[in-house]
Formats: sequence, C-alpha cells, structure tokens
Amino acid sequence: NLLPTLALGEAVAREYGVEREADSALLIVALRQQAADGEETTAAGEVSAEATDLAGRRQSVILRRVSTGDYVDHVGTVRTGAHDTLRVHVVVVADGQRHAFDFQRNF
Repeated sequence: NLLPTLALGEAVAREYGVEREADSALLIVALRQQAADGEETTAAGEVSAEATDLAGRRQSVILRRVSTGDYVDHVGTVRTGAHDTLRVHVVVVADGQRHAFDFQRNF
C-alpha cells in the first residue's frame, strides 16, 4: 500500500518511524504466509521498490523492516506532489523465488 503520510495518525507514524509531511507517502509491503494451523504469520524475504511519476522521474524506495505487533512490515517513504500519480514497482525475493508486481496510486 502507498499512503500519504498526513493520512497516518500520529501514533501510527511514530510506530513506523516516519514524519507526517504534505509531500510524502509511506510504502508498506507486508510479507505474510499461512501457517499449518491456518494462522497468518510474517514471511521472510527481501523487498525492493521503485516509484515513477508520470513525467518518468524515478525514486528508489529505501525500505526498512519495522515490527508492528506480531508482524514485520517493509516500509519506506517517497516524495509526492499535489495531483501526482505514482507507479510503484515492487520486487520480493522469498524462498529462493523472485516475485514482482506493480501498482499505481493517485494523490
């Protein structure tokens, strides 16, 4: 998910260690797997991401692991502007396999 940091509550921003700013968004990548008992648990893996705006400007997203309760999320911030559209490309390497996906977010 990619959320404007101003949309985060102060407690959530603190938990993720980010500043709430008008020109930034928080990328959250949550790797999960289903355990044998059916419960969802954190999955191990490496995550990288890049954001590109409509003008073609690219930003590498520096992701770091953050513990949130029983889970670990991969989070990083990107710069945004008013009426920006960002396409995000995410690559996950888990269990020796590479997975990639894209999504787009309008601000």
